[in-house]
Amino acid sequence: MPDTIAKENLENLFKHFENKQDKNARVYYSKLFSDTKKKPHLILETKGKQGQNRKEYVKVYQHKATHDLYYIVVTENNDKINITAHPITEIKELIRHIRNSERASVIKDSNQAPT
Repeated sequence: MPDTIAKENLENLFKHFENKQDKNARVYYSKLFSDTKKKPHLILETKGKQGQNRKEYVKVYQHKATHDLYYIVVTENNDKINITAHPITEIKELIRHIRNSERASVIKDSNQAPT
């Protein structure tokens, strides 16, 4: 998957996911991306490399089988959306993002992973 997806192409990406052999896995991940943006645990307001404002939506998920924690970050940067996922062992990266943000908002009432 490309690192950066234009907003107008995101819907086409989800439609593309639906037509593949591994449709269920692709639909599941598209739900994760959408759920992270709509119901994040944390919203970070940051500055991009050229000083533009951007928002990072962060949500933590637990793997059903291994119970490992992962966090997904959906970043809105102008007309682009970046999606990254990290195991919780890389928590220092998340802490760095929080520390470097202009503003951090904790969302108290967000739901868990989509089913």
